[in-house]
Amino acid sequence: MDVFASSQNGFVKKTVTTNSTAVTVSGTEYGGSVAYSLPALNNTTYQVGVGPSIPASFHQPGSPPPPQPTFTFMPAPPTEVQIVTDNLTQNFTLVAAGKTIAGTVKDSAGTGINGAQVFARPSQSSTTGTSSGAGVGAQTDTQGAFTLNVPPGVYLVGVFKPGMPPTQDQQITVPSSGANTPATLAFVLDASTSSLTISGTVTDDSGNAIPYAGVGGRKVVSTSDTTPVGGDSGNFVGGPTDANGAYTLYISAGTWVLESFAPGFGRLGTKTVTVSTTSLTGQDFSAQTLATGTIKGQATKATVAQQGVMVRAEGSNGGNMAVTDASGNYALKVPAGTYAITCYFPGVGESAPVTGVTVTASTDTTGKDCSLTAPITITVNLTDGTNPITGGFVDVRASNGRGNSMGTYTTSGANAVYTVLVPAGTYVVRAGHPSYGMIGTTASAAYSANTTITYTASVGATFAVTGTVTGDGTALANSWVSINGTPTGQTNIINLGGLTNSSGAFSISVPNGIYRVRADKPGYKSPVGGAVTVNGVTVSAGTIALTTASLTITGTVVLNSAGVSNAFVDATDGNGGFAVAQTDSTGAYSLPVSNGTWTVRAGSIGYESSAITVTISGSNSANNTLTLTAISGFTIRPEKQETITPTSGGFFTNTDIGANFKMNIPANALGTSSNASTIKTQTNTSLPNPPTGTILSKNAVSISATDSSGAPIKTLNDSVTITIPYTEADLPTGTAESSLVIGVWNATTNNYDTLSTTVDITADTLTAIVDHFSDFAPLVASGGAPAIPSGFQVTSNGGDYIALSWTAVTGATSYDIYRSATSGGTFTRVGNEPTVSGESTNTYINVGLDSSTTYYYKITSLNLSGESASSSAISGATTSRSSGSGVSISSPVIVPASTPPPTPVVIPPSSTTPTAAELQAKIDALRKAIEGTTVGQSGQVPKGILTKALNIGAKGNEVTVLQNFLKAQGVDIYPEGSVTGYFGPATKRAIQKFQEKHGIAKPGEVGYGILGPKTRAKVNELSGTVTTTTTTTTPAGETTTVTTTTTFKLDLALGSQNASVTALQNFLKAQGVDIYPEGSVTGYFGPATTRAIQRFQVKYGIANEGEAGYGNFGPKTRAKANQLSGQ
Repeated sequence: MDVFASSQNGFVKKTVTTNSTAVTVSGTEYGGSVAYSLPALNNTTYQVGVGPSIPASFHQPGSPPPPQPTFTFMPAPPTEVQIVTDNLTQNFTLVAAGKTIAGTVKDSAGTGINGAQVFARPSQSSTTGTSSGAGVGAQTDTQGAFTLNVPPGVYLVGVFKPGMPPTQDQQITVPSSGANTPATLAFVLDASTSSLTISGTVTDDSGNAIPYAGVGGRKVVSTSDTTPVGGDSGNFVGGPTDANGAYTLYISAGTWVLESFAPGFGRLGTKTVTVSTTSLTGQDFSAQTLATGTIKGQATKATVAQQGVMVRAEGSNGGNMAVTDASGNYALKVPAGTYAITCYFPGVGESAPVTGVTVTASTDTTGKDCSLTAPITITVNLTDGTNPITGGFVDVRASNGRGNSMGTYTTSGANAVYTVLVPAGTYVVRAGHPSYGMIGTTASAAYSANTTITYTASVGATFAVTGTVTGDGTALANSWVSINGTPTGQTNIINLGGLTNSSGAFSISVPNGIYRVRADKPGYKSPVGGAVTVNGVTVSAGTIALTTASLTITGTVVLNSAGVSNAFVDATDGNGGFAVAQTDSTGAYSLPVSNGTWTVRAGSIGYESSAITVTISGSNSANNTLTLTAISGFTIRPEKQETITPTSGGFFTNTDIGANFKMNIPANALGTSSNASTIKTQTNTSLPNPPTGTILSKNAVSISATDSSGAPIKTLNDSVTITIPYTEADLPTGTAESSLVIGVWNATTNNYDTLSTTVDITADTLTAIVDHFSDFAPLVASGGAPAIPSGFQVTSNGGDYIALSWTAVTGATSYDIYRSATSGGTFTRVGNEPTVSGESTNTYINVGLDSSTTYYYKITSLNLSGESASSSAISGATTSRSSGSGVSISSPVIVPASTPPPTPVVIPPSSTTPTAAELQAKIDALRKAIEGTTVGQSGQVPKGILTKALNIGAKGNEVTVLQNFLKAQGVDIYPEGSVTGYFGPATKRAIQKFQEKHGIAKPGEVGYGILGPKTRAKVNELSGTVTTTTTTTTPAGETTTVTTTTTFKLDLALGSQNASVTALQNFLKAQGVDIYPEGSVTGYFGPATTRAIQRFQVKYGIANEGEAGYGNFGPKTRAKANQLSGQ
């Protein structure tokens, strides 16, 4: 293996072999140890790592790329160390790669792709943590198959083939024992190796082949309009030339713009070609066609020549990069034109640019020197008052954008010490940390000497939020838990996250404050996040219960009727559910979901779809087409590719992304090869929004790198500093700019990892350091759970109801009301989730209560971020139903029955005048009997669940059933979706829409907005008809039976909510307590109903545990229920 250390001053390595204490398992040696020693310089920062041994011959300039090594261990991620004046010991513990990941890479025609590069990178454990390794690689064989050697863990696996379009990374979980999930991986690239191609060569100004030069192609509108088409990933292709300077691009028919960028020459120009039915050859690029001149100069610091300074020339005719030699000199070949020269001094920052440099063909332009004065040191101490704040980021920046930043620290007592070198000048100093956001800022000031600044986090120390995540009741490992909210006394929002361990447990530290906690894992449905309050101690968030998203929404994303590959598709259900996927090479997508109403959107580069609504109720939903249209106010720009020599590093800009976009790649960060690697940068509007919060999609950036063999460079040997501009006008209303952070899309968690970010609200830029390339986006964190509703009170009461009201909460989407029989008892949510829908809804009537009883209530508000803390308890009491004492019942009371002959039920008169209590008891019993035997006009109960006319002001169970039915019809009928048991204006409007849709009544007609006979019949028809039997015992001990005849017609499953569920629960209840011991009739298909269905299925041999349909009310179960009902 190779042990290496890199710094701005160079690269050293040593090849070592483990000693004889190792053990051999299945032919592979494990458990050995070996000492190593590397030379180091004083006052230097190094990145130290371990990897498979690469022969030294492959590090020579012009040598071919090395073959993929055999990975017997997971290379350790590089560790940053600082040498001051003493030797330093840095040990590494390596993990054996004893497991495998297998898969295939094929083209769109299904042909295996030979020589594709495959890379697996371990997932990062938390926002503030690191990954468990640097990653491993492999290459496909002639059939397109690959095998990667890895330790157990969760990995993102990606592929790349030079000249072919990219495809999305895939996640795989490799357990310590048992099969991988999924078992294998299958990648399909959106191009065919047997169809159309564009090929050619790249040569220098002497006609010699240039190996590993970058060549890219983008599909454009036409030869006269070279705006990139965008959308489909197959419209952007590229990669390096081979060792002979040749390239091949795999493309579709159309007009293409080709571009080449070569080491030592920069951009070699562009050409526009049209391909119809025949491949194009001979599309060559040569430096001989350029009228080039040379810019020469020297870089000095405090008048001393500096080696390793990155020099960049940028002009309208092209650009190029170079690195100064041991004498501080550089030479840049560029096409004739006018240029600006920027010099980046590693460890210090940029010097003032040299502008207006005019270059003439075949002429040297000399004396274009760049210089810095002797740098000063700005030392920033970060502390919470007691402990050092490690893992932060400090940025020192002038108003012109020049400056330096630092994420490396040492500790001294209560301080984490960050040392930043800059030339003397006027700067703003900023410090941030993911757990705090911006910790401190010092306004613009002049610095001419060494200075120390101490920032103390005003909110103090951090404390752990702990808990457990389960999936279907079982501990769920590797789920992503996110926490966001505002620390006490701050205005900026923080956003943190971490993975659960093998036991499903998590622990994330945050300062005092109120936060929203939620958990996500691909393939599972998440609940709405819950609120936690941190106040000086560890706090438990309890168990976050996820359920398997066992159903799917599938469809196609299209642009101009053609499928779009690699588009992102995301879906939310407004109740915690979130799913995201990318389209395959045909534009098809599949989203794992559960029952509910989902809002689905799609996006690609330069395009987005309108949202569609998909309702899931017990079965999958297919053929959901999302049509892309151009994003208003956004112009698609081509990806910009440049070459870089890894051993030298480079300084990059891209004005298509923004004037202030910058990226500094230190020497050896991309590896130790002397052959050119290729960097690509591009604005990427396709990225999805996170489960909570949003991104500034027009400012999202994709950054990728490939080495000279075309292998993707995913993990870096050194940190890269990036500065991403954002558009202030695109910020959501009320967003504090200081809350913005750079998010990194993580396909393992379907969420964004957040970086330690500093925000320049004057220049509108975000700066951070990264340890791998990916998709980056300015992230607007959600504001966390909404505020606790105020003004919660009882407004009226009656014999069986209590009316409640409160002040609506801005930003809330719904409210939950909880009730208890005692002030200190257990408070249980009233009704379904949520109790009340709609931000502006601020009243609720709790019906069906016992008379003369005191109840206690609490309320919370909800939005997509989570649930607020609960209010203080209030109390209210129902009234007595008695009309006073001294009332005699002197004649019989008749309760009509529902089936002929209508036998009267007689309550004999009392022989004595009853007391008030006795009278009330009899009235209550009688009232319940009457409520249980609703009668139609002819004495017959109509078929169906709804049995009477309902109008505004009605309340009770039938209103609840009606509202559940209306809610199931979708937001176009009942957008509020409130299920309150009270027939109010919103219910009336829903009835009117339902009547218009089915041609029952129109405005101005009799019955419009009323549940009358015609409307009720249509509701019962759409609900299916169900046989239910209700037996009521009167105070006299006699019984009446009410029977309604019905047939089950709908498939139902966990999460279903409609009148058919009510009927099903009545049916199950009639089967006895051995089937349905709870006997609840709520209209909502919950866990208790699922268990009852499972018992019913086992009893009748329909399904057993582990079999398809177990717990669902599907065709076989429905048929048995209808059979037993006599239908």
